[in-house]
Amino acid sequence: MAPCLHDGKVSVEWKVAADHMLELHWVEKLGETSPEPRGAADNGGSGSGTRLIEGVIRGLGGNVDTQFNPQGLRTTIRVPAPEQELI
Repeated sequence: MAPCLHDGKVSVEWKVAADHMLELHWVEKLGETSPEPRGAADNGGSGSGTRLIEGVIRGLGGNVDTQFNPQGLRTTIRVPAPEQELI
């Protein structure tokens, strides 16, 4: 079990890009005491949760770009924006 860490941060931002794709940017900045996610470097983040998210996003006509690095996790999710205006 991973230790409980309290000094990390998560940032989530979204926008509708010029190509009418909804872009969601998820950034996790690990605290100084954080170890590298177990298996992240070995499997490129291809655990069952990652595969599930990628499958759902692909099913919506989008894509997911995930990068693990010592500072944390950066993920960009792009899906077609709905025709109606987003709030």
